[in-house]
Amino acid sequence: EKEGFALVEEQRRKLAEDEAHGSTTASASTFSSGITGDRSSDYVVQLLDLHDRYYELVKQCFLESAHFLKAMKDAFELFLNEQVGKSGSAETLANFCDALLNSAGFGAKMSEQEVEQYLERVVRLFGYVTEKDVFQEFSRKLLSKRLLLEKSHSDDAERSLIAKLKMRCGSHFTTKLEGMITDMNLSKDMQKGFAEWYKKEVAKESNSAMDIDTAMSPETAAGAGQVILDGVECNVRVLTTSHWPTYKEDKLNLPSEIEKCMTTFREYYDSRTSQRVLRWMHSLGKFSLECRAFLGNPKLNCIDLLVNTHQMCILTLFNDHDDMQFKKIKELIGLDDADMAKQYVMSLCKKYPLLIRASKGKDILDDEIFSLNMKYKPIKRKLVIPSPSAKVSEAEKESAHTTVVEDRKHSIEAAIVRVMKQRKSLEHQQLVVEVSKLLMQVFVPEPKQIKSRIEDLITREYIRRSESNSSHYEYIA
Repeated sequence: EKEGFALVEEQRRKLAEDEAHGSTTASASTFSSGITGDRSSDYVVQLLDLHDRYYELVKQCFLESAHFLKAMKDAFELFLNEQVGKSGSAETLANFCDALLNSAGFGAKMSEQEVEQYLERVVRLFGYVTEKDVFQEFSRKLLSKRLLLEKSHSDDAERSLIAKLKMRCGSHFTTKLEGMITDMNLSKDMQKGFAEWYKKEVAKESNSAMDIDTAMSPETAAGAGQVILDGVECNVRVLTTSHWPTYKEDKLNLPSEIEKCMTTFREYYDSRTSQRVLRWMHSLGKFSLECRAFLGNPKLNCIDLLVNTHQMCILTLFNDHDDMQFKKIKELIGLDDADMAKQYVMSLCKKYPLLIRASKGKDILDDEIFSLNMKYKPIKRKLVIPSPSAKVSEAEKESAHTTVVEDRKHSIEAAIVRVMKQRKSLEHQQLVVEVSKLLMQVFVPEPKQIKSRIEDLITREYIRRSESNSSHYEYIA
């Protein structure tokens, strides 16, 4: 217990130092000399090592005595659920799993066996976390990023983590995570169906406005699951809303070629079902742009830029303009959120300076002019442009916590109704105990939260107070 609290305090001290030194210094100081290269991940590794050491001690010296295992469990639960910086243990463990499974994380350098061992240890440590629903929500957000941005380095490892969580917490805990994996597999089949449908449409209307790239016949494209319209390869993933995190539906002015792809796919989707409505999540899209604008390196007269939807919209504006004011860029792409527009424009000026700013100020003014950096010297043919949407933003973190709070309300209400339906009538204190027992596998509700949901259920006439005793509740059939 003392060693655990010592690790917690040490991590708090390091995070406080980072915050005190400011964002520039912090970004450099968050890296340590540990195996992961990241301070938060190294902290988790220290916790894992501490747990393994004491578990082996209990196993070897005390033959896994129930008394010693309980003492160890109580100690780990005590310090592991302490708040460290802005993140709790649940969020920190979810980020650690992401670093293990992300192709850009330290897990990509490990063998499959090493990753599997780490996942086993993390899930064992996860068992001591009380806010398991927070881990679940952050894992869902991070998994969505890995799947949609194709950042997962091992499908088997993804399934292994879900299977371990399912064994630990039950099938209800992993329903959404499993649904996300299923959606990705179904999307591959749907893409093949889209290609077959498009091949038939082209055959029926040989003079259709939907031109086929002459480099590939409709039959070849359909066999490969590809649909190419006006030289643009169109690949769509259809996701079930209930499985995936909530994303903001941005309104963007897309290039006409992309609009045609969307319209064509909508025709195909409507031909399959009329019961569902498609909503386009542009923040999750990605594009490969073929670019011949940067002439700084004569050996690379053409490069591929891997960008997200917003970056693509900004860059394609410069097909028709040499330079533009920031307010004009916002107006043409149709993005109302000024802060988001600034993030996406600046992402094209930093690591790979594709755009040049007229000024060097911290903030971007509406009349500031941006132009293509024609003298930029790309060092390789394919450039992956960093995207602000690739990481979980502060707004998404707040959204995750808000989702957890709302989900807890529904879970508490469902537990109350379940208990009352079975018991018919119950004292307030007994009801609180019964509900807490039902929910403690995922989170520990506070008595005042349960009381608040009881009052709400009374208002909605699911239960009522006894006429003879106000602290006694009765179920309304």
